[in-house]
Amino acid sequence: MLTMEEGNFFKGYYMILGGLLAPLDHSPADALEMQRLYDRLAEGQVKELILALGATADAEATATYVREQVGRRFPGVRVTRLAQGIPLGAEVRFMDRETLRQSLRFRQEL
Repeated sequence: MLTMEEGNFFKGYYMILGGLLAPLDHSPADALEMQRLYDRLAEGQVKELILALGATADAEATATYVREQVGRRFPGVRVTRLAQGIPLGAEVRFMDRETLRQSLRFRQEL
């Protein structure tokens, strides 16, 4: 598995949120490192927050929560997430329903 550092294609900073929200398990939002994130954003240098999360229900819940919280406190910061969908080299006919749904949702202009 390739890490962001090994890929050498991202020249920014990152931090670990400390987990994911799990609504079905009633995990509290305070389990996330949101104050550290707020402190970093308050410095005024960050223009875009990229969420590098998977395609699970917990990741979706976490992305929604972070987007809402950051958007409320720091409206000038763009909140994005890594693209999701069909992996490079894969055949569309072998994709599961959710992967196809995500691929359509996060499609790109050509």
